[in-house]
Amino acid sequence: MSNIIRVAVIDDHPLMRDGIVHTLAADGDFDIVAEGDSAAKASEIAAKFQPDVMLLDISMPGGGFSVAKDIQKKYQCIKIVILTVSESEKNVQAALEAGAYGYILKGIGGEELRSAVKLVHSGKKYFSPELVSIVINQQDNNQISDLNVRESEILELISSGMTNREIGVQLKLAEKSVKYYLTTIFRKLGVRNRVEAAMLFNSERSAAS
Repeated sequence: MSNIIRVAVIDDHPLMRDGIVHTLAADGDFDIVAEGDSAAKASEIAAKFQPDVMLLDISMPGGGFSVAKDIQKKYQCIKIVILTVSESEKNVQAALEAGAYGYILKGIGGEELRSAVKLVHSGKKYFSPELVSIVINQQDNNQISDLNVRESEILELISSGMTNREIGVQLKLAEKSVKYYLTTIFRKLGVRNRVEAAMLFNSERSAAS
């Protein structure tokens, strides 16, 4: 049972909430521990159940961002994922500031939703692909300055379109060493993959030029 992901779903639209619950419950890796329809209920559920992941709407009674921030502060074991129809840059920024691990648009498919929740549970962040450019623009590009010389070299080569093997040949590194560096780079930059890393690198380079 330790591998089961305990999830709480907070949404004030019963039909939408039922659909989310049904989608996750269809996969044996999830256990829906609680449901709610307001910010107050979200706080109550967080305190009582401390789920692994909480899917939280932002337009429910009491608002979603303030309660998300409060829950993340009090219960670091809970990973908040905003689930909404809003593609507003302002709302994406508010989610980042609240410490949310994800921001998912409600048009997402069932399989992608399950994959996103699993990714968040593993400690990584997930934002709907349509919002990646907004997320990158909101992030502090100074994160790139945290990279050491070798990591910076690899990031630049990633941005030029090189594969792991090509990078290894260029820098005289084993391919598995390149993969190790990529894992560290992604963690430091707060991105999920080489595409987002390259976008972040190119964004900072454009700003500097």
